[in-house]
Amino acid sequence: AHNDELITCYYYSTSPGVTENFEVWGDENPEYIKSACTLLEDKNLGRGIDSEKKFREYISSEPLSYDDESPFYRWTATVDLSQEESESFGRLKNLVISNRGEYGYITALTFVYDHGTMQITDEYEMRQYLGKYLIGLQLNDGSSRENFPLIPSACFTIEASENGIYIIHGGGYGHGIGLSQYAASAMGNDGMTYDEIISFFYNDVNIITK
Repeated sequence: AHNDELITCYYYSTSPGVTENFEVWGDENPEYIKSACTLLEDKNLGRGIDSEKKFREYISSEPLSYDDESPFYRWTATVDLSQEESESFGRLKNLVISNRGEYGYITALTFVYDHGTMQITDEYEMRQYLGKYLIGLQLNDGSSRENFPLIPSACFTIEASENGIYIIHGGGYGHGIGLSQYAASAMGNDGMTYDEIISFFYNDVNIITK
């Protein structure tokens, strides 16, 4: 509970090294939601990564983390947008990251067409939209996923290849808000208690029984 009110315990599979807040949903952040760094080394690498240069350095590295046993800790997706066309704006020319949040997650993705643009600001919508064109997903453990329904997270970079193919390098799986399940599991295996784990991911909360 926070301020004697039960909280919504947001959770997801895997953090790329730092958790997000409601910025990624374009909404006001509850006081009990905080950004938590799950890195075990070079913790500054996961801070202030809203610039493209700093983010590329961060996402291309694999620092030790409570999340690094997850196959989704780092991943590479390939999408084929060669046939993407809008009735109103024509054929797709480019895919541009318009805005990135403080902790690396994309908060605005712009599709540039021949005669106009379309922007997506909802993290799940952009993951789902790109997922329709996903032709390959390579995971951190060397495995691949077939017929995956969406891009694993909104924490990624975009590299244009040839003939409408884009290479997306990213990290984490899920919306990134609240508790990372892989990190929490690793923390428990490392000897942290459940209340220590909860306090790590949520701000100023008390565990109560009723």
